[in-house]
Amino acid sequence: IGHRGSLYSALENTSKSFIDAAKAGADGVELDVFLLKCGTLVVFHGSGGDEEPGLLHQYCKVEGSILDYTAAEARNLLTFNKNYAEFGCGPDKITHPGDQDHYCYVETLEEVLKNLRDHPEVPSNFSIKIELKGPGTAL
Repeated sequence: IGHRGSLYSALENTSKSFIDAAKAGADGVELDVFLLKCGTLVVFHGSGGDEEPGLLHQYCKVEGSILDYTAAEARNLLTFNKNYAEFGCGPDKITHPGDQDHYCYVETLEEVLKNLRDHPEVPSNFSIKIELKGPGTAL
């Protein structure tokens, strides 16, 4: 199982990372999902523990939590911190708007699932473990 995808080939918790995990032979992936204030599910991890998940200061160099955003705001306003040491892919794999390569942004769960379903190199029996994050998700 690719934890947050293929962490060394692409930014974690992105369609590219999950597809790369499938192409590398993983049986499936684990991904993290938050329910935003607009009602949309997004794939994201962020800093913080169970008490305060989805913090942005290390991941995106802004204060607050992913929970403070709508899906449109998260997609259009948040950029990933290329210098965050916890991103295994390194800064050259994290792109921002205008970059020629894979543009990294906070994707919706629907986008990720469609991208995996529609990619010819992702097998139909590819497993997806969804870890719910945020208030009210702990068992």
